[in-house]
Amino acid sequence: MDQIGKWQLAILFTVWGLFLVLALTLGGTGPSRRTTEHPSLASHDLEGNKTSTTVMLDFPYQWNSYFILQISVIRKPAESLPKLSKQLVKMYVTWEGSPDATGERFRKFDEEHIQRHVSCPVNRQYSDYVTIFKMSSITYARYRLKFKWDDLNENIDWIHGVDFMLIQRNRDFAMYEIGWKYSCQAIIVLILAILWFQKWRIQLPLSHLSLEQQWVGILLICLFLYNNPLFVGELYASQLAFAVIGNMFRMLFVGVLLIFWLSVFDSIVREVNGGAARVPFVRFYVPKIIFVGLYWVLCVSVFSYIMGQEISDPTYDWREEFGGLTLFIVFTVIFIVLYLVWLIWLVLMSLNGIQHLRRRFRVLLVFHLVNLIATLVGLFIGRAIGLDIQAAEDFLFFHVLFNMYVGVLGFLYCPISDSHINFDKMLESELS
Repeated sequence: MDQIGKWQLAILFTVWGLFLVLALTLGGTGPSRRTTEHPSLASHDLEGNKTSTTVMLDFPYQWNSYFILQISVIRKPAESLPKLSKQLVKMYVTWEGSPDATGERFRKFDEEHIQRHVSCPVNRQYSDYVTIFKMSSITYARYRLKFKWDDLNENIDWIHGVDFMLIQRNRDFAMYEIGWKYSCQAIIVLILAILWFQKWRIQLPLSHLSLEQQWVGILLICLFLYNNPLFVGELYASQLAFAVIGNMFRMLFVGVLLIFWLSVFDSIVREVNGGAARVPFVRFYVPKIIFVGLYWVLCVSVFSYIMGQEISDPTYDWREEFGGLTLFIVFTVIFIVLYLVWLIWLVLMSLNGIQHLRRRFRVLLVFHLVNLIATLVGLFIGRAIGLDIQAAEDFLFFHVLFNMYVGVLGFLYCPISDSHINFDKMLESELS
């Protein structure tokens, strides 16, 4: 770090910013994550004595993708609309599959009694779409789904009909993900090889590496996992394990990143207060690991449970069970607030020392903070861990953000020689 001039640093961060802008630009022109269409005869009139309907879904290309079937309830004219904005709709769902597109031989799977709360905005005849069926892996060429409303709803007189919408994984977006993820993995392996070769060339013991240099190696390995080397299995196999492992990899990287930032500012606080930069592992890291680890376990447990339920029961909807994951969102907000309080306290404690740092070190700390804030925002909205990504720009922004951030750190903290690698010593001299 001390070997890098201010112009080199300025160029490096400018390139980083341009790559983020480029990611948003390319993402805006990229494919959407999902395709939507209305199945043939998707709008079904339920007036009169008709209280059931059948939907036929054909999938000529079977590659273990998924499909989601959503429903919108069509209300009768305004004078007969119910005053409540939300209505509970109950139904029986029966689903069958046929191995050929002709649908001559159907295999019946199950019949479920489900209920959905549909939101009916005022002055709108169509309700918002809600998911009523999700098949995590397509194994048949044709599916037949029968929906029956009678004997379940106390009053369905307000329903004029229903409209179905089919959602599928966009094959173009899947190829888009594969290209980016595996390209980044190849670059990460190259960076790790260069760092290891440099360490071997100058015969540098691990004990001589600074805190940041040790962390860069860990972050690069976790970033490799974040890019998910098993992603192809998630696309082409129906096993739950691939989806769960991919989710664990994403959460692991974000969790390690959060611990890293706490460690960086904590080390500055210890230097400012005259303490040793290197303290026992247990006292320095265990509180941070426990704090972030509890949230990591909560995230992995909740999302693994939801994935398992969706695979075992296509009619399962986490919104009905968890109320839209309200409790989980509350825990996420509490975690982010506590993390920010801890971080702000560390920043305030080290503020006096930060003011005496040279400009390049202050710029680096600002660089850390910008990425930290973006990560916390992404964690709150779910994009940083791959949740609810609909457009290419959502995927590409955080993908480029994380890969470029750790790549820049790898360049900044690459060991040059044994006499210039210890950041702790440089920081101590800066603060003395």
